[in-house]
Amino acid sequence: MPSANGTGTQTAAPSHTPALPDVTGTVVDDTSGKPIAGAAVYVSEATIIAGATPPPASATPWPAATTAADGSFDVSNVAPSMWTASFAYVGTGYPVYTTAQWIDVFPTDGHAAYHAIHTIAATGTTNLGSIQIALPSAADSAWLNQINADRANIGVPPVNSPLIFDSVTLQTARYWAQQMATGNFFAHTCPPAPTTCVEFWLYETQHGSIPSSQNIDQQPANATWQNAEAAFMGETANCPGANWQTCPFSESTGHYINIMSATNWAGVASNSDNYVENFATPISVIQSAAPQARSRRTAITLPFNR
Repeated sequence: MPSANGTGTQTAAPSHTPALPDVTGTVVDDTSGKPIAGAAVYVSEATIIAGATPPPASATPWPAATTAADGSFDVSNVAPSMWTASFAYVGTGYPVYTTAQWIDVFPTDGHAAYHAIHTIAATGTTNLGSIQIALPSAADSAWLNQINADRANIGVPPVNSPLIFDSVTLQTARYWAQQMATGNFFAHTCPPAPTTCVEFWLYETQHGSIPSSQNIDQQPANATWQNAEAAFMGETANCPGANWQTCPFSESTGHYINIMSATNWAGVASNSDNYVENFATPISVIQSAAPQARSRRTAITLPFNR
């Protein structure tokens, strides 16, 4: 407006900062579809909050929210990501997540923690829909406790222990145990039929997780997971000095090495006479792939590069 002496003045237009994106969705049980309330949901960009519980709020730089009674959440002020998570190195048809972010969910009711990669739009609201989370059974928990006890007895460094249930890793083990039972096969890869079978690596990457290592075993009808775990750990004798770090990976050592070398997430499952363990490590490379094994107890590990 003009001043008293007739000269004019100008005021700069107010600056506008675009609103940061929101991430919404609903967290539910993967079997019943019932909502999971009170779970902490984090959007952690290219950093994985890999544990079973969230870090203290004072140490958490990532935006977060808590699920409501209906399982819904709304994480606001999510910084856009420039990270691309590509699994194309595994094979044709594997997903590529652009502007990727890790979504970490920490239920408080016994469900497994959830860690998965999603594409999050740089603007507006990204609705993730229904995030389905697995609930470990009492037998699952006892099995994982035994795995962690076996690791502790051998002397796995505490920094790598104990392993925890990750929802996608647990779901992958259950999926593969079911595939082998219903498809009447025993292998780490799908047979020619049924054509509906999806490779377990593809299954877990399609669900936002990472290719994992896997142990599979077949036991008699009256056996339990304890028999399978004992068979896996029996390979200790095939590694000089029980040293899994220097032991060559083979059909007669690979299960033991997979159990000992895992550093973060686990999933276990049984279906009919099939027993499955999956271990996922969301860092670097852990072991080159083993040839397809021919015994009734086989192990395989794939690398993960990011």
